[in-house]
Amino acid sequence: MRTKLLLTAALAATLAWGAAADVKNVPVPEKPLLDIDPRKAEPPAPEFDKSPADIDGLFEPDGDRFRQQGRISQEGNLNLADIDQDSAQEGLALINQEGNLNEANIEQIDEEDNVSPGPGITFNDATGIAIVGQRGDGNTATVLQDIRLTAGPSNLVDIHQNSDEVGVTDVNFAGVEQSNGRGLVTRINQGEKSGVGPGTPGSQNFALVFQDGGGNSVEGLSTTLIDQQGDGNTAFVDQFNSLFGMVVIDQDNLGGGATDTADLNQANVDQFDGTDLTVNIRQTFGVDPGGDNPNIANVTQTGSNNEVNVSQIDDDNLADILQDGHNNKIHTEQNDEAGGGANVLFANQDADTSDSSISILQEDVPNDASAFQFAASNSHIFIDQTDDNGAGAGNIATATQDSTTDSTIEIVQVMAGVGGDNVAVANQFGVTNALIEIEQVGAGNDAFAQQDTFAVPGDNLIIQISQVGAGHDADVFQSGNDNETVISQSGLGNTALVFQDGEEGWASIEQSGAANTASIFQAADSMFDDAFIVQAGLGNDATIVQSGIRGNNQLAVINQDGIGNNATVNQGMSMNP
Repeated sequence: MRTKLLLTAALAATLAWGAAADVKNVPVPEKPLLDIDPRKAEPPAPEFDKSPADIDGLFEPDGDRFRQQGRISQEGNLNLADIDQDSAQEGLALINQEGNLNEANIEQIDEEDNVSPGPGITFNDATGIAIVGQRGDGNTATVLQDIRLTAGPSNLVDIHQNSDEVGVTDVNFAGVEQSNGRGLVTRINQGEKSGVGPGTPGSQNFALVFQDGGGNSVEGLSTTLIDQQGDGNTAFVDQFNSLFGMVVIDQDNLGGGATDTADLNQANVDQFDGTDLTVNIRQTFGVDPGGDNPNIANVTQTGSNNEVNVSQIDDDNLADILQDGHNNKIHTEQNDEAGGGANVLFANQDADTSDSSISILQEDVPNDASAFQFAASNSHIFIDQTDDNGAGAGNIATATQDSTTDSTIEIVQVMAGVGGDNVAVANQFGVTNALIEIEQVGAGNDAFAQQDTFAVPGDNLIIQISQVGAGHDADVFQSGNDNETVISQSGLGNTALVFQDGEEGWASIEQSGAANTASIFQAADSMFDDAFIVQAGLGNDATIVQSGIRGNNQLAVINQDGIGNNATVNQGMSMNP
């Protein structure tokens, strides 16, 4: 069968597991997912309380509703069930297996161009339905659906795999390939849910879904819902040619045990050549926070009006997100309720990233966040790294916008207690009408902001940096005209440097405390520039240098209040910032 070609490697790994279990109550859904709104963020709760006998009552023959019906029920281990249906526009295939190391394969094919669902079929009645219920361990389920339909929904797959064997590794495999339908829906559930008897969360399960909504005059609508419980689970989803495509992956632990976790899970989603696509990934630790086993989320989207939402709870997690197109959104959250950290996140919006946004929230420390936007017109990057647990330190935030117009970068690093030693780096190149804002609270933080330095000069650029605490460093480089920099520092031993090259620059540094240093350099092509330094405290040092052949109509003002301060102003001289 064609389904077996799709999954050979994963099947071999699954069958390597060897354990027997006396299992009951095959987990089949109460009804197939025929009424899912693909734009709904959360999947409905699955049902596990149906036995093999109950399934017969779900699909009673109803005239022409199903022209083909195939049903197989097996109990025991090492069983094989195959259902092949051709002309399966109105086909039902149902396999129920109780036991271990069982294999279920369903293939539904209809290569005719079916314009309507047919007699007795409504929009809420899928025309090709495949359902697999497997209760046990080491089981494999594969479904191939290729039902060509140019109007109405067509393909529905529902696979449930779970175990009631306490302390046994599940290692179940589910693979689905759907193509050519106007509405492709797949739901896969792997692992026990709480309140269903003596079971524990599953582990090392694998789910693979491929959906292609092409092959019709209009792109299809695709939906994948995957729910995996426990540790070491993997979900792969590929969607092509989809309109309003949605993927929801939930990897967590709802087993309720005192030591249950949900670590070492991996979610991978690729959505290509689609519009209005959504990915929602949630990875949690269950009830055992503070572990050091990472979860991984990888997402790639191409197209426009797309959105990615990733939530990772616990520490040492990794998320890597890439979007290509305009009007796209990325929202991420990484936090450890036990006060850990060490999460890493990469967010990249490439190729005509107009009207797009990246929002990153990382709690606790130390975390690392990187965001990049190319051709970012009217786009925004926001990174918030917050530690509410006390003496944390060592967050790194890097944000870059290239070929930017009317765009902003905002970085917030706030540490409770004596936390600090954070680094914030913001770069904007080829920019016009752009803003960088950096806020840091703590000690020993570094902020670096650059707008068009040593590149094509930009105009109407603004940089604002606020640092509260001791031992901070702020460095700003601007190239262009009508640019503005404002730096505010409070505490001891802080350093601020501003370098501007262009006309009508405006720079201001305000420092309060002791042993602070402020320097403003307005360089060779400067004209009509203003520079201001205000310092209050002891042992502060202030320097303003305005130079260049064209240097004229320049204003330099230093105001110091305190004891043992130094002030220097040089105008019309060369400089080395």
